[in-house]
Formats: sequence, structure tokens, C-alpha cells
Amino acid sequence: MNEQPWRAFLVDDHPAMRQVLSLLLERHGFAASVEADCAQEAMQRLPSLEIDLAVVDLSFERDKGFDLIAALHQRRIPVVVYSMHEDGGHIDRSLECGANAYISKREDSDTLLHGIMEVIQGRDYLSPRIRQAIKSRPSEMSSLPRCSERELQILKMLGEGKGNSDIAEALDLSVRTVESYGARINDKLGLSGMKELRRFAILHFRSLDDFSQ
Repeated sequence: MNEQPWRAFLVDDHPAMRQVLSLLLERHGFAASVEADCAQEAMQRLPSLEIDLAVVDLSFERDKGFDLIAALHQRRIPVVVYSMHEDGGHIDRSLECGANAYISKREDSDTLLHGIMEVIQGRDYLSPRIRQAIKSRPSEMSSLPRCSERELQILKMLGEGKGNSDIAEALDLSVRTVESYGARINDKLGLSGMKELRRFAILHFRSLDDFSQ
């Protein structure tokens, strides 16, 4: 055990999961963990914490989990994402925001512990299921620019045949905002207008489906 045990920050909305993680880490050289049950609480506590790494779930509303990863990265605190999400959208955005490791909750505790120790030692880590998920992406997905979750959500709804007003109502946005999202997606995809964007969304609907989970 270290002379000064590592301290982990556990951010997960399930108390039982936090308890299991805390016990696992304490058995392997960590001090008692600091905990938060949502990204908002974690962000509020972050300025006063002295921690060596954070283990973060992504099951929070909107993009709060990604905001938290970015805030931790800005403070140079290593981040291990421990999530049920194995789709490209969550993986890519987590890594873009500064996550050092991404581990699926479907993997065993030894894999999690191995990933955490890799990060503690200054190395990045992707668990076996996550590496396989990346390798298994449809070939056309690799050429798509990285879109935000909201942009992917709108693309999916366009692919389902919904109009701008339907999308605006479903997402509680204005039609103008949906149109702005469409314009940004067009720029990222190199498309010329809404008609071409709709055609693209319908054509690639199945391959985009995993990104919206």
C-alpha cells in the first residue's frame, strides 16, 4: 500500500454502485473515497477536493457528465469513465473532453481495477469491450464528423421522417433553433441543404442509431 493512499472521487447516481467501487478501491490501496450522486453536485464540490482521480458515470441529464469530465481534465485530475454506454458517441465525446480511460460496466471488477491502475500510472486505457465497439463501427461512420448528442438526436429524428416543427415540439426547442442545428450539421457533413440532409439522415439512420442511445 502507498505511504499516502490515493483518493478517488466516485460520481454515480446509484448508491450501491458507489459503495461497491469504494470497497474495491479501499482493498487496493486507496483511501476512503469521496462521493457524489450527480454531475452537478460533483461540479460544486470540485474546487475544494484533493483527489488523485475520478471515476465517472455518464447517466446524467443533458451533457452534464461531459461537462464534468472537461472540468476535471482542466484541473489535471485523471478521469476514468465507467459506463453502460458502449456507443461511439459517448466514447468519442468522453475522450474529446479529456477522459483518460473508458470502461464498460458490463466488464468485471478486475478489468475496472486494471484500468484505474493504468491511469494512476499515467497511461490511457480502453477496456476490451470498448476497443471492440470501436473496431466494430460501420465503415461509413468513420468518415462522419463528430457531432454533439443533440445534433445526432436531430439527425435520427430527421431519418425517421419528422419535420422541423415536429422535432422542435418533441425536444422543446424553437423551429429556428432546429434549423440552426440543421445548418451546423450540414456544415459538418459537407451537405448543401435540408433536402440533402434529410436524404442523408434516412440513408444512414440505422448506422446512426447506436449514437443516440
